[in-house]
Amino acid sequence: MNSKVKQAQKENATVADISAGIAYSVAKNALYKVLKISDASELGNAVIVQGGTFNNPAVLRAFELLISRNVYRTNISGIMGAFGAALIAKDKTYLNESSTLLLGEGLKNFAMTTTQARCNRCNNKCPLSVHRFTGSGVKSKSFISGNRCDRGLGKENTGNQINLFREQYMRIFDFYEPLNAHHGPLGDIGLPRVLNMFEIFPFFVTLFQESGFRVVLSDPSSKQYYNKGINSITSQTLCYPAKMVHGHIANLIDKGVKRIFYPAMPFEHKEFDESLYSHNCPVVSSYPEVIRLNVDELKEQNVDFIQPFIPGDDAVKLAKLVYEDLKKYGVDDFSNLRRLPVNELRNLRKNCCAEGGLS
Repeated sequence: MNSKVKQAQKENATVADISAGIAYSVAKNALYKVLKISDASELGNAVIVQGGTFNNPAVLRAFELLISRNVYRTNISGIMGAFGAALIAKDKTYLNESSTLLLGEGLKNFAMTTTQARCNRCNNKCPLSVHRFTGSGVKSKSFISGNRCDRGLGKENTGNQINLFREQYMRIFDFYEPLNAHHGPLGDIGLPRVLNMFEIFPFFVTLFQESGFRVVLSDPSSKQYYNKGINSITSQTLCYPAKMVHGHIANLIDKGVKRIFYPAMPFEHKEFDESLYSHNCPVVSSYPEVIRLNVDELKEQNVDFIQPFIPGDDAVKLAKLVYEDLKKYGVDDFSNLRRLPVNELRNLRKNCCAEGGLS
């Protein structure tokens, strides 16, 4: 259309003629390409139009001339969608469905954060904007926009198919609710969303929150975070997940976190009793040490980087070593925890005291 307008200008067409042509083209596009009608009689005798486009009298008149009928336009044509949504909300109110609108104190406490993600339901990998809401009275916790279909919203009918990876990710991270500042008397502590943290995060987030820390989790991985941490990557032969660690540490620093906990765990717990060993990947075992030695921002920003070497296969030793690192921040012992993250640690104080620890 732009090139045709320029051509008409070169041929000395008037502004009125060009405007009329555009109005006709809009009306024809609606009739023959959108509605795909071949005969105006298909529209019936009474035609009512809506939408912001028909606020333009020229388009309305062109539409009338093309179908040879009187066309009716409401005085709220441009906001008919909002008007319809209001009528639906009104009908639902009659069905005793309470409104989700926030009023008064709820609006004061309302907050929203937006993160970028990609839909993994097909090969298009569509970019999504995930808006999360917090505050008293908020019923809907999140809203997803940018989706091109219902798959990004998780609403498609998949039958009995379950994406176990997505379910695991949600159970590990999405169920985590950060404490308010006044509920974390010992201050903030950051945890990077990397490597074996995908396995041990539920344990440590529970342990820290019950001890009195407010846990700050790094944001989901993205290409942006990879690029942000690329300057401190020591070797290009490392796996991509390891390279992502640098970006997650940078993300926590950008959030203003002054205390980051990232443990080195040579061993994990044994999933099967008959297993002889439970060695972690060498990269997983030692990468906190790599971060400490190569991410200069930790020293420049005076970040307290806590990276103890702890055994994941021995609950008692793990508790002792973690306690040694946390007691200087005000953790007296673990006896005041209201709930413990794993069954093996339910008798933590009793077992540690028997071996001369914690008390």
